[in-house]
Amino acid sequence: MTRPRPLTTPDYWDKKRICVSPTPVYIFHRLFARLLPRQEGMHLMELGCGGGNFLLYFGREFQYIVSGIDWCPCLDELKTVLEREGVKVGRLVEADFLNYHSDEEFDVVASFGFIEHFDDSVGIVRRQLKMVRPGGYAIIEVPHFKGIQGFLRRIIDSKDFHRHNIELMSPTRVRRIVESEGFHILYCDYFKTFRFWAGDSFFSKFVATLSERIEITLRILRMDNIPNRPFSPYVVCVARKEHHEHPQA
Repeated sequence: MTRPRPLTTPDYWDKKRICVSPTPVYIFHRLFARLLPRQEGMHLMELGCGGGNFLLYFGREFQYIVSGIDWCPCLDELKTVLEREGVKVGRLVEADFLNYHSDEEFDVVASFGFIEHFDDSVGIVRRQLKMVRPGGYAIIEVPHFKGIQGFLRRIIDSKDFHRHNIELMSPTRVRRIVESEGFHILYCDYFKTFRFWAGDSFFSKFVATLSERIEITLRILRMDNIPNRPFSPYVVCVARKEHHEHPQA
């Protein structure tokens, strides 16, 4: 079996995040607040946690103990910042996920914009799901680079587009894999009506500004969360692991 390989390098991520200044991300809050238990002491593991934004969110809003793995070299600083914010931190592991081996299971295992950066996205998802304890939860979020979104990205930032594996940017594909591993789907669909971001060029920034105005208009009209295949920017799956073993499909 061919070993999965990443489609990005640590340098790519060093340019994209500041580990020591996390800001809680609330974009999926409406969904998570409805589907996930708010129970102090539950333990969450995030794959690709370097920015710390989701760790801070789950620590604050759900009172979870948060752990994470990333090849970001500033996880010690991140731990200090999170603890200063009152978040209970388990372990932040500086490692390549492909070389990370542990039998530890968690109440929640989450990945945000992570699995699409590997050539074998399905294999990465299955590794993530194996880390969830029976009765626990998996969260998988990927950007949606198909439909009109994909068409625009190929034009505006083709180089970055090809750093992403679009194989699992489909609710149907994600659902099939997750259910085959013995999980009950709580939500698996596109998320948000429209949002667009791409690159740092002048044209990209112009498009991003236009996107923000469209989003504001949709929010005012209360049409900002209509899942749809052409324009939705995300695919999100939340699933719970069955207590019994379930054979693969």
